[in-house]
Amino acid sequence: RIDQGIRSGHITHREARLLRGREREIERHEIAFRSDGIVSQRERQQLRSELVALRDDVERLMRNDRRNGRG
Repeated sequence: RIDQGIRSGHITHREARLLRGREREIERHEIAFRSDGIVSQRERQQLRSELVALRDDVERLMRNDRRNGRG
């Protein structure tokens, strides 16, 4: 979805870099949580919350109309 946002002009390269950094951070959390063989309910909730926040930010940026100098 981030790549789609770049292609459409809704997400800048700088924003994409920040969003991808957040993606990597979530992946690191997941790896750390799985390291003991068990992902607890609390850990699952944290991952879900981080993913929802990231998705919401991507969608918010996709709704911004920056094409043609607007926004």
